[in-house]
Amino acid sequence: MEYLWVKIRVITFINSKFFEKCGDIESVRIIYDKETNKSKGFGYVQFENSSSLLNAIQLNSSELDGRNIKVDNANKWFRFHSIK
Repeated sequence: MEYLWVKIRVITFINSKFFEKCGDIESVRIIYDKETNKSKGFGYVQFENSSSLLNAIQLNSSELDGRNIKVDNANKWFRFHSIK
């Protein structure tokens, strides 16, 4: 299971079309604050294979919807945490 971490300052959705050029996407998840139900400003894109993940990491510091984004491999994070 490969994950790609996407961070944008104020995100309400992840434009999956932006990442489709990298390869097949299995799922997309936005992280929300449990109390306010507002986006925490980041989300995850799960790709079907590692080559798609590597393609997506190349998009780090690119612009999406007028904002610079941070794109990083989240596999290290997932070893120590779980998303609920």
